[in-house]
Amino acid sequence: MIISINEKENLINKFLNPISNISDLSVLTIDSNKITSLNKTADNNVVLFAEIPYSGDSNTKIDLNVPNVKKLIKILETIDGSNIEFTINNNNLEYKSSHTKFKYHLLENGIITIPSINLNKVNSFEWDTEFIITYDKFTQLHKSSTFITDMTPTQITQTETAIGTLYYTPTQFVQANSNVPTPIPASS
Repeated sequence: MIISINEKENLINKFLNPISNISDLSVLTIDSNKITSLNKTADNNVVLFAEIPYSGDSNTKIDLNVPNVKKLIKILETIDGSNIEFTINNNNLEYKSSHTKFKYHLLENGIITIPSINLNKVNSFEWDTEFIITYDKFTQLHKSSTFITDMTPTQITQTETAIGTLYYTPTQFVQANSNVPTPIPASS
C-alpha cells in the first residue's frame, strides 16, 4: 500500500513533534481522511490526542506501530521536498527516491498499548475557560509535571496559533499564559 504525505513539515512539526514529547512509542492510525494518535506519558499524567488531515486514496484503516517517534522524525527530515510517498509493507515503511532510500521497521500490532480514553466523553465536557500559552511555557510545564504532585491537568487544546493547559489545586487556579504563572482565585 502506498501512502502519500503532502507538506512533510506539517506532519513533523504539528503532529510528530508533539507526540515525541509525550512518548517514544506511538500507534499512528491512518484513515481515508486523517492520521491520528492517542498517547500518554509513562506516569499517565498527560494524555495527548493528535490528529492531522490526510487525503488518502484508500478506505482501509492502517495502524503503524512506531517504536521510536524521534528517529522517524530524523529520517523524515533527511528527505528532500515537502511531498513524500511511502510504501507500507508487512512490518516496515519503505521510501525510495533518486537520492534517498530507507526502510523503517515497525512493531507488530498489540505491542504498543493505546490509552483507554473515551474521546467522545472528553469532548462532551463543557469547557468554559480559554487562554493562550506559549510553546516554551507549555514545554516548561510539561517537564515540571513529574515533580508537582498536588496539581491536576484540566485540558490541553491545540489550535493553529496556540496550545494551552490549565492546572488547578484545591485552593487556587493557576493560569499559565505568561512567563510567570499568575494565581487566579478559585471559582465556587
